[in-house]
Amino acid sequence: MRNRFNEFETRKGTEGSPVRYEDYVMLTYEEALSCPEGRHWKVAIEEKKQALIKNETWTVVKKEDLPAGQRILTSKWIFKKNKDGKFKVRLVVQG
Repeated sequence: MRNRFNEFETRKGTEGSPVRYEDYVMLTYEEALSCPEGRHWKVAIEEKKQALIKNETWTVVKKEDLPAGQRILTSKWIFKKNKDGKFKVRLVVQG
């Protein structure tokens, strides 16, 4: 599997709303944890999870407990390494 740890994508945003991808590390969850700085990403993920739990941001639901006609939203981790070297993660909803 190819490691994309040092690859960045830069795109111009639409007028009035710039998009800056160059600050983000384009990694999958598996790539982040298996790269040389994986332990730092793991700590950042755990810190974010604890903050989400503390702030009651989400509710964990088992598929079998889901009411009829409802669906579970999936999520994706976004990874960012600040200029000061701090590892930051963000959990975003997909779908």
